[in-house]
Amino acid sequence: MKSVYDALDPIVNGSLTEKEKGTKYEAACVWYLRNDPFWAGYFSRVGTLEQAFGWSDCPIHDAQDTGIDLVAQTEIGGFWCAIQCKCYDASKDLPKGVCDSFFARAAYDDDIAELMIMTSAARAGKHLEQQLEKSGAVFVDTQKMAVSNLDWTPFIDGTPASERVTYDLRPHQEEAVTKIEQAFENNDCCKAIMACGTGKTLMSLRLAEEYLDPEGLGTKTVLFCAPSIPTASTSRPPLPSRAPSSRSRASRTCPSAWPRRSTPSLTTPRSWALPRASASRSAR
Repeated sequence: MKSVYDALDPIVNGSLTEKEKGTKYEAACVWYLRNDPFWAGYFSRVGTLEQAFGWSDCPIHDAQDTGIDLVAQTEIGGFWCAIQCKCYDASKDLPKGVCDSFFARAAYDDDIAELMIMTSAARAGKHLEQQLEKSGAVFVDTQKMAVSNLDWTPFIDGTPASERVTYDLRPHQEEAVTKIEQAFENNDCCKAIMACGTGKTLMSLRLAEEYLDPEGLGTKTVLFCAPSIPTASTSRPPLPSRAPSSRSRASRTCPSAWPRRSTPSLTTPRSWALPRASASRSAR
């Protein structure tokens, strides 16, 4: 099994020109978004800017380099997402300056509802962090790509993608899940009290999948509450879902999490790997 680091190493260190490096990194980003179970279900199509020009309904028509490298369209609502790919030194932070043209072009385009930056850099620089918070753009770095647990062998070899590895419950977790389900048969609430590191998040994910049904028809809703963003984020990336068609939305009670934009965005604060629900949707 090959990791995203195995896939990116020859791109970052073996490309002869910056153009070759950028083109290959864009291809890696497209592959990730098409094969990661969450993003594959969230986007109905993803392509490079050149590929998007072939879509009759693509809202982006300018061929000049404005920072938009990929274009995607959401499965629900058909919203357009502009994506910038930055193959950068993995030991350095990504500075705001290299993304300015992208934000200038995409952030104020009425036809573009979502923004995303994908990079091989170590993290977002201080000023870029501020820009991400203001715009509500999703920030996907190599670490976030790695925790999806994808096998990158097909991308490296140029073969069809294989299924992602998922985790099975251990005996003590299966016992706990069974007792929780039994408790719900006669009660409308239940509390599971277990020590740290015993797999409560994985258990909750498996329970949610069974409740939502394996076909992911979207007829039921599960509310996942957490005291912090890192805790909420662990409910998705490191614990591969068996129901990739199920869709997640994220919401914060802290007002500072919402982008300071005149129109609501469907994107998430940069530290979340999930699209964010609009305020009106959350209220409902």
